[in-house]
This record gives sequence, C-alpha cells and structure tokens, in this order.
Amino acid sequence: MNLLCLLARRTVTVAALLAALVQGAAAEDGGISISRTRVIFQSTDNAQTVTLQNHGKLPYLVQSAVVATPAGREPAPFLTTPPLFRLEGNSKNAVRILRKGAAALPDDRESVFYFTAIAVPSMAQPKEAEDASLAARISVGIQNTIKLFYRPAGLAMSQEEAAGRLTFQHHSGQVQVNNPTPYYLTFSRLAFDAAEVDVSRGIMVAPFTQITVPSSGGVRQAQWTVINDYGGNSALFKAAVQGGGKS
Repeated sequence: MNLLCLLARRTVTVAALLAALVQGAAAEDGGISISRTRVIFQSTDNAQTVTLQNHGKLPYLVQSAVVATPAGREPAPFLTTPPLFRLEGNSKNAVRILRKGAAALPDDRESVFYFTAIAVPSMAQPKEAEDASLAARISVGIQNTIKLFYRPAGLAMSQEEAAGRLTFQHHSGQVQVNNPTPYYLTFSRLAFDAAEVDVSRGIMVAPFTQITVPSSGGVRQAQWTVINDYGGNSALFKAAVQGGGKS
C-alpha cells in the first residue's frame, strides 16, 4: 500500500489504532525503536532530535507528537517535525522536537512530558472481492513512548547530586519517600533492608513532593539507584529510614 492510500484511510486507521494500541519497543520480527530512552530538553536548547529506526522490511506510517500524559493526547508546549511520515523498511528517520508558543513553564524545577511515536504497518491491498473487508483492517499498531524532561537553566544542583538527596520515613506500614530536589527521580532499584521493591512499572518522584511505598515490619535502611540522563543507572545510594527501627 502506498502512502497516499494510507493517508486517505487515516481516519479509519486512527479509530482502529486507538482500540488496539500496543505499548512497547520493536516487535520480534522488526518494528520501530527510538534512539533514546528519555529526552532532556534544556531551557537553552533550540531543539532536540530523536531517531526512529525501522528494523524490519515492512514500511510504516509514523505519527510523532509530544503530549502531556503518557496515555492521553493532551497537547504539550512542544511540536515535532515531521509529525507524520513514511518510514521504509530497514531505514531511519530523524524527528526534531521544538518548543512552541509562549506557555510559561516553572523555572525552579523540571517539567515532564512524553514523546510518542505511533507506527502503523502497511498492508497488502486485497485482491479478491470477498476479501474487501480486509481493506478496513490494519495490523496492530505500535506505540513507543519516552519521557521528555524540560529542564530550566540554573537549578540549584545537578541531576547526579539530586539522585542522592532522597529521604525516607517509615510510618503505618509504609515508607514515605521525599524528594526535596528540583528533579524528577525515577528508581531503577529500591530496597528496604534486604527486601527489593518492584520498580519494573516505574516509580517516579516529582520535584518537591513525596510518594508512599508499602513495607512490612521495621525498616532501617533504604538502598536505591535512579535512572540518569543517559538511561543508565546512577551510583548506589544508602540512607537510614527515619522511624523505621524496631524498638
């Protein structure tokens, strides 16, 4: 199917895609991947660039955007170019992310948004009349989403320093995790004494806020690493859990 056919049926495609989106990286037989796991957009940047790669032979129609929430389509003060393009098999395409409008963002802390790329694989045109119903169907779309952090200039500390500034308090069978820094901090590992916390679904603490994590019994020490600007792990940090010692 050529690009013109895909564009002509975009309304059908989007409706079907919303009913059958698949989150994740490239499929086993190819699919689309993004060159980064996160984007750091400094307030001094004119633009940032991400590269999308098609690992298979099948061409895709790709729609890119920056949105306010990972599951929604709420607009964000960023635009992508190109917003819609055909990605041939075994090829790459660069997408530029730019600020748009004059919307004010906090200058004392990070803000988080989400870069998303929805890839719809092309399908062969049905040859027989009895297969005409296939024309209204699409292969399952792939949605890749990564975080975009807008970072103001002149924050009081570096991201590396902020990673070790978390504090912990135990009460009522829970541990309260406090983030006194201007950065979003996402755990890649968290343990209370010898008990590992499942962070596989993402535990992120927003700037100047706190979250609670269930725990059992007395907890004396927290150990943690966070995801750094490059998608890797920070150094391992340790801190006493206040109020967690057994009497």
